[in-house]
Formats: sequence, C-alpha cells, structure tokens
Amino acid sequence: MKNYYAYIDESGTHEGSLHETMALALIPETLKPQFQVAWKKLLDKWQVHALHMTDFNSGKREFAGWDAERCHNFSVEAMDIVEQNVEFWMGNAFETSARHIVVNDGQGLSLYHLGFVFLLRSVEDWAKCTGKEIRVNYVLERGAAAQNSLGRALTSIFASDAGAKARFRHVSHCFEEKVIPGLQVADIFAWQLHVDARRFDREQNRRGDFARLLQIPHVVGHFDSESLRLVRQGLAS
Repeated sequence: MKNYYAYIDESGTHEGSLHETMALALIPETLKPQFQVAWKKLLDKWQVHALHMTDFNSGKREFAGWDAERCHNFSVEAMDIVEQNVEFWMGNAFETSARHIVVNDGQGLSLYHLGFVFLLRSVEDWAKCTGKEIRVNYVLERGAAAQNSLGRALTSIFASDAGAKARFRHVSHCFEEKVIPGLQVADIFAWQLHVDARRFDREQNRRGDFARLLQIPHVVGHFDSESLRLVRQGLAS
C-alpha cells in the first residue's frame, strides 16, 4: 500500500478570465516530511511567507521590488523542489465562455465542482494504472467560492458510499489555508495551466518553467464548448 497527499488548487476564477483551471499535485506520504522542510527552507531563505503565483508573477506584495535575476533564482529553486517531490500531477482547463452549457446555479453546479470531479476520475484512472493499492488524502484550499457546497457534497458521498471511497482511494479530505506548502505547489500547477491556455490562444510560446512541469508525469484535460456539451449529455443521462 502506498499513501499520497493530493493537493488541489484553482486559477482563473476572477471576473473576465477566459479560462478556469484546476490542478492536483500528488506527493507520496513518505516524501511529505522532506518536502515540507525543503519548502520552508526555500521560503525562509528568500524571506517569503507563502508563494502565490499571481503575486510572484506581477511583483506584488511580498515580491514587490524583486528584479529579474532574483525572480529567476527563486523560481529555479522552487521548481527543483517540485520536481523532486511531486510524483504525478493532473489538471483541467475550462473555456469560461462555454460555462453556461453545464453550469446550473439552481443546482449549485459550477466549474469548480466539475473540475474536482474530473480530478477524482483522473486519480481513479492513475491508481488503476499503477497496479498498486493506493490511498489518497485530499487537501483543497480554504475559501474557494464553492467550498461549502462541495464540502457538504463530499462529506455526504464519502460517508454513505463505500464504492466512491474505494474508486477514488479516499482516506480523508479537508480544506486548508494557503500557508500549507502542498497547496502552494498546487497553485503553481493551476496558475501555469491558466497562463498556458491564455498563451496558446494568443499563439505565444510556452513558458520555460511550465515546460519543466511537463517533464513530471501528468494528465491534463481541456474543455471547450464541444466537450462540455458531451459532459452535459452525460449529466442528463
């Protein structure tokens, strides 16, 4: 049996965003202690409380006044830790212009809910492919707009459906603050997915640091209007 922590975060939820993304980073329980120590050393060295990619990329708050060299060196060290500790990652990107196809406010459905469901199914598929007995602790960021409704749904599902617990290798789930190192790493993946989708639309080259993340085993889904119509049909059937 092998235990994992699955850290999950989203990006692109702000008004006017053309894509909404969600990502999950799997860190083996055996690596969690060394990962947390390495991440704390990184933040302490650079005198940073927590890594928020939006702030880092825009040079705001803790990263205000950082020059290009400082940003590059910090990013390289952070990516080294990610590569050494994340065994597998999963993500999805939704085109927000097509959200009306699947989102029904009256039913509490949102892209956040759908993104999490697809990540669960990705975990299920990945676990089957490993051929091993896998157990997963899910950790999401506290404060997401749909946290309360998703939290109630998860508690209901996993408390009453042993089949769901087994399919998704569920041990536990919780919502934590962004000071958790694993959530900061999940933020990297979610933010990079969001930026990559935007750059693709603009026919711009892929960022080098995202190319590094793609060297880690992963699976990513992109949902446009056509694929979301298929999702809608599946929900109705």
